[in-house]
Amino acid sequence: MEVVGAGHSVYFSALSELANMVSRDSTYPKWAEKLSVLNYPRLLIIDEVGYISLDSVVSYFVFSLVCQRYEKEAMIWAPNKEFADWASVFAGDEVLAAAILDRLLHHSTVINT
Repeated sequence: MEVVGAGHSVYFSALSELANMVSRDSTYPKWAEKLSVLNYPRLLIIDEVGYISLDSVVSYFVFSLVCQRYEKEAMIWAPNKEFADWASVFAGDEVLAAAILDRLLHHSTVINT
């Protein structure tokens, strides 16, 4: 609420909603458009990380999103799984999960609830 009150844009989405908006074809022209829309807000909040497992295409989309926002705009991720279990969310790909976590955790504050 503080970010909105300060006049900045915020985008909130559950990871499952984000997954549903992504075409399974990475060459689809709207891919870049969706990345652009999600890169615009000053703060991006992704909730419910861990309730569903993503396929490899959507996992790559999420990785692309994180890479584009990395060290540029703020992100809040609300996971329901420990970091060690994130590979199960991202198509079972441990390398991809580690790369996403590397970018998310760099310069971050982790709050365990």
